[in-house]
This record gives sequence, C-alpha cells and structure tokens, in this order.
Amino acid sequence: MKTRILTALVPALMLALAPVAAAPVMAQSAQPPASAASIPEAKIDSYAEAALEINQIRTKYEPQIREAETPEKAADTHRVANQEMIQAVEQKGLSVEEYNSITAAAEADPDLSQRIVAMINEKR
Repeated sequence: MKTRILTALVPALMLALAPVAAAPVMAQSAQPPASAASIPEAKIDSYAEAALEINQIRTKYEPQIREAETPEKAADTHRVANQEMIQAVEQKGLSVEEYNSITAAAEADPDLSQRIVAMINEKR
C-alpha cells in the first residue's frame, strides 16, 4: 500500500472509516473513543474486515440513493444500506458502538489509522 495504493485507498478508506451510526437507531448508545493502546489487534483486524465490507455496501447503494426518484425511495434505500452495514459489522464480531469507537480513535490517532490502512491493504 505504498504511495500509489495509498492515494487510491484514501477516499475509500475515509468512507469505510466513517461511523456506521448514520441511522438514528445506531446513535443511541455511543461509546467514547477507545485509545489505540487499548484496542486488541483482533478487534482492529475485525474492524478492517468490516470497513472493507462497508465500503462495498456504500459503493453499491450510493448511486441508488443519489438517483432515487423520490426522497422516500432514497430514504428506504438508505435504511437498507444501513442495515447491511450493521450486519457487516456484527458478523465481524464487533458491535456498532465498538466499530464507531475504533473509527473515532483512528480519526484521533494517525498511527492507529495507518495500522488500519495497512491491515485493509493486506486484506484486499
């Protein structure tokens, strides 16, 4: 994931690192950001796998949301996408709160962010 891959990955990673809490249901019990030192490597690995799946889900649904004929159809598609994102996170052994906490920690800690990027690149 050197310079060329990093350049191509940054926009996708920013989407993947965005909190899954886009749906109001998910914002109910937000945890404070975890410190990078307190996050086990296995959780970071699960996070990287979930982030890749979330990026695929976003790639799939963003055009449908943008091109929806009505705001209601866009909202329905957005709900479906959010539900798939929640399932992707949970299937990787994380709660939505843990995922969002790791996202916040990665945004605050460039070293953690780089570790996640490296892990995502290994999985691609």
